[in-house]
Order: sequence, then C-alpha cells, then structure tokens
Amino acid sequence: MDKEFQQIAPDTETGKRYADLLVKLWRKRGKELFLLLHVEVQDYQTQWQALEANPNPFATVVMAHLKAQETKRNANDRKEWKLGLIGDYMNLVTVVGKC
Repeated sequence: MDKEFQQIAPDTETGKRYADLLVKLWRKRGKELFLLLHVEVQDYQTQWQALEANPNPFATVVMAHLKAQETKRNANDRKEWKLGLIGDYMNLVTVVGKC
C-alpha cells in the first residue's frame, strides 16, 4: 500500500524514509479497512528514562529510532543496542503474558 499512498501523496517522501504509512486491514467479518499511520519522534532523547519505564510497545519503537540515529556510523554499538532493546521487549512480552 505504500506505493499506492505515494502516488496520491508524493510530498510525504523524504529520501528513503516515510513518515506516513497506508495499510490495508481486514476486519473480523472480512470488510476492508484502510488505515493511515503517522508517527513523529521528536524531543524524546531527554526522556530516555521515561521511555525505558513505559510498557507501551511504541516506547520501544521510539528508543530504537533514537538509538538508530545516534549509532548511525557505529555498527557495533548499533548491534548492541538492538539486541538490548529486543531482549527488553521480549522480557516485557513474557511478563505481560503471565498476567
């Protein structure tokens, strides 16, 4: 659906990154649903501790984005952060699953 969305909203493209994502979903009864997702990550670097403590999965997404920007030129650091975030997320999923 990204390609279709870019045809109707070409200004949303910035390099190879897309701020908006158009997805097609199907409801339980088979009806199509189009969903436009828009995510902005700004000024969260100063709130790192709050993000770490937040159980919302999007907090992990924001942390991953911030660390990707920060470690853009250091593959080893980037790998370590990715593995750490994945481990933290898996621990959260395990804890939530036990509730």
